[in-house]
Amino acid sequence: MKEQNKYPLNIQLFGGGDPAGGADGGAGTPNPQPQSQPSATPEIDYDKLSEVVAGRQANAGDSALRGFFKSQGLTEEQAKEAMTKYKADQAAAKEAEANKYKELETENAKLKAQILNREIDTALTTLATAEGVDAQKVGRLLKLVEREGLVNEDGKVIDDKAKAAINDVLKDFPEFKSNPNGTGGFQPIGTPGTDGGSGSDTRIQDGRIILPNKK
Repeated sequence: MKEQNKYPLNIQLFGGGDPAGGADGGAGTPNPQPQSQPSATPEIDYDKLSEVVAGRQANAGDSALRGFFKSQGLTEEQAKEAMTKYKADQAAAKEAEANKYKELETENAKLKAQILNREIDTALTTLATAEGVDAQKVGRLLKLVEREGLVNEDGKVIDDKAKAAINDVLKDFPEFKSNPNGTGGFQPIGTPGTDGGSGSDTRIQDGRIILPNKK
């Protein structure tokens, strides 16, 4: 005779079913909860906020002024007139300060322009002299030189461009040079003598007339 099982088996447990006997077979599994979306950050109109703050400050200022004038024994109407005058004076003072600052900026700009023009004149004079321009004619030549683009961002004169600007003027006005024809040294004046020399001892040197020495 076979020995009976001492421990009863739970067939449903081995059958893979739900031991709790749920109708959906998964009563013990929790349903996933929908995740809440983060709320969007509201946009702030800072321009409007500035207006509100300025308005409140103005109202607070008016209240303070009104209280001050009343404490001085002024009536409501007198306090209002005093406030109007005070605001007008403040606006005029602010405008005068702004105009003064603007004038200082204008004077500063003029001073910088004058200093820059002097530096340009100095550089152009040096370059013009090196190009053979007569020293007495340099001033007139500088007035004809186109100065736009001769200075870099640091306020320094660009020698190559300055030299090119001078040469542009010299092409149209070669007489600015001491010897426009390119001849240098002594230039005799008069007709050659019978001995192959000059019939006159008068000469030109670097644009100047040299008279003969008296014997």
